[in-house]
Order: sequence, then C-alpha cells, then structure tokens
Amino acid sequence: MVRAFFIFIFIVKLSYGDLLEEKIKSLVSEITYEKHYKLIKKIFQNREDYYLGENKVDMIKVIKNLKENGLLNLFFDSPRKNQITFETNSNPVLFMKIIEDNLRNLGYYYFMSDEVRYDENAFGWKISFLSEYTLDPEIFSQFLIKNGCEVLDIVREDESTWRYVINVDNVKLNATKLLLNEKIRLKKPLNDYWLIVKGGKKISIASYGGNRWYPKVIIYDKNLHILKIYKKKRKTDWLVFYLPANAYYIKISDIFTLSNIKYGLRVTLE
Repeated sequence: MVRAFFIFIFIVKLSYGDLLEEKIKSLVSEITYEKHYKLIKKIFQNREDYYLGENKVDMIKVIKNLKENGLLNLFFDSPRKNQITFETNSNPVLFMKIIEDNLRNLGYYYFMSDEVRYDENAFGWKISFLSEYTLDPEIFSQFLIKNGCEVLDIVREDESTWRYVINVDNVKLNATKLLLNEKIRLKKPLNDYWLIVKGGKKISIASYGGNRWYPKVIIYDKNLHILKIYKKKRKTDWLVFYLPANAYYIKISDIFTLSNIKYGLRVTLE
C-alpha cells in the first residue's frame, strides 16, 4: 500500500514536470534551452511552486523567472510583424476595451485588428503590430490583473506570435467610483472621463469657467452595452439627467475635442 502511494506521488510529480517543461520549451528558443539546460533545471527545481493547481502552470511566474535570468528574449534584430490573440469566456465588448486600454498603457497605440471570433462560449480577438520587440507578457498580465482579469494561460506559438487565455468573470474598468451626493472635481482630461455610477439615479455635470463644452455623454451597463447617449451641439455649462436603472459606467467627453474642457468638470451623483 505504501509502495503504491509513493508510485502515485512519483507519477504526479513526473506529469507536473513534463507539463512545466513543455511550457518552458515553448517560451525559449531551442538553442537557449539546450545551452542553459542546467540553469533552467536549477531555476525550476521546486516544480510544485510553479503550479496553480492540477495541470495548470503559473505562466506569469514562469515568464518572470525566465526574464530575470536573461533566458526570455522579447526583442528582434529588426522590426517584425507581431500577432497576438486574446481569448476569453464572456463580455466581449468590455474585454476589448480593457485589452485596448492596457495596450495603450504600454505604448501600443497603433495596431491592426486582424480577426474577431465569437460564439456562445468563447470570444477571440487577434491583433497585429510592427515592432522590434513583442508585448512583455509579464507586465501586460499585471495590468490585466489590476482590472480583475485572471490570466489562465499564455502561449508562445512562435517567436512573434502569442496567445492569451483570460477569464473576465470579475473584470472591471479603470474608472472613478462616484459616491452619492458627493461633489467631485474632474481635472484636465488626457482621455475621456470614465466614472462608475452604480446605485445613482441622477447625475449633474457642471463645466468650469473658461471651458467651451459641447457634451458627449454615454451611459453603459456593467458589460459595457450602451444604454443612452447625450449629445449637444451648443456650448453647455450645466447638464442634468436621470440614469437608467441598470446604469453602471458613464463616459464624459466633448463632441469635438477634449481641449474644450481643459479646466475640468464637476460631477454630482444623486
């Protein structure tokens, strides 16, 4: 009985090792793996530390350790087309917004949307961009985690092709949460204002002196489906409106340019 137990433990450890080994090999080049085989074995000698559960490797931790030891090359000799696919289980509109925001946070302002796949159970978005280096998977994953995403897997299909599998059940935007009956001053915007208005019934927005605000306000539900749009093609100093029952996010902007509200706005949720 004891012998059988230890055989079982050995088989489990062996299967763990094989899966981890497979993931490591997919991230580094064959030449790098063979040249630094002993170092890789030493780095990952405590293999159980790199698992989140049965048959699930902690890819962020693996990538972090490969980077820290100079084994993960994310740079190219010359600009190259990078392709990245993002896959998730639900909320495609909100998911794309979060992916796009975090790409911009890392300086990726220009990329092509190559393919969108969607069915009842899965959503996939493939993008591409030209660069001398690929998206840093560890840093990008940390941004996603801050948005409530769970990075389930990161796959390097070849040197410049990656795939991310992401759970978005608890996802949230980087937005300012408004408290009831509290006046909030919004400073000069670099981007559109995103606010959380959950629980509110009415919102008032005041434009500070010196602005020339031509309002563009969009109200969304939790999954970022549009509920209502307010636009005015005349200069506005004060705007008040009631919120739909399921309103969650609100985006405040200007029809023409954000420089029209460079002195900021004041908002109150009731």
